[in-house]
Amino acid sequence: MLSYYIMEVKDFVNVGKPVPGTELKKIKQNIKLAQKNAVKWAADQTEIYKHIGSLYHALGKNNHAVGWWERAVANGTTLGAQLEAGKAEAELKSLSSGD
Repeated sequence: MLSYYIMEVKDFVNVGKPVPGTELKKIKQNIKLAQKNAVKWAADQTEIYKHIGSLYHALGKNNHAVGWWERAVANGTTLGAQLEAGKAEAELKSLSSGD
């Protein structure tokens, strides 16, 4: 579900329009729901954290994005989810390099 909102936010950003308030409210609700689900399903935590970071990045909140991506890297390393941890680390590197 978060992937859908990431794409939707990117579409708004690409055409230079702000995200409508109703959509923003749905996005925030889904972020909270994803955080709750991450606690329940440890196997998906790393991917959920990475997606939350991507969503914040798409919204232009890079400080929040960095925090979530760092959490995804740490969590993926701990749980052995190296692929997702690597993807989150790549997101961090692309943000720091300005891509």
